[in-house]
Amino acid sequence: MSAEVGLTRCERHLLEAPDALVDVREGDPRRDDPADAGGWGTERTVRAGFLRDLLTNPARGIRALRLQGARITGALDLEGDDVDSLRGLAAGLQDR
Repeated sequence: MSAEVGLTRCERHLLEAPDALVDVREGDPRRDDPADAGGWGTERTVRAGFLRDLLTNPARGIRALRLQGARITGALDLEGDDVDSLRGLAAGLQDR
C-alpha cells in the first residue's frame, strides 16, 4: 500500500506521528458515540488494510500504534501476522 496515495486525514495523522497517541475524538460524548461512527468523515476513518500495513511492515518502523476515536473500515485481520510492536488499538468501530 502506498504511503502517499489516497490516505484519509486520520491515516495521515498516524504517519505523521508514529508511536504517538492519535486521538481523533471531538470531546462531545454524543458525537463520539461509536454507534454513530457511520457518519464520521475521513478525519476519523482508517482503512483496515492501512492499519495492517502499519502494524506488519517492518520498513514502516512503527513500534506502537495508539489510535482512539476512529472508525476502522473493512476487516482488520491480523491472524498469522507478527504484531509484537502493537501496544494498543482502541478504535470506535470496525465495519464487517
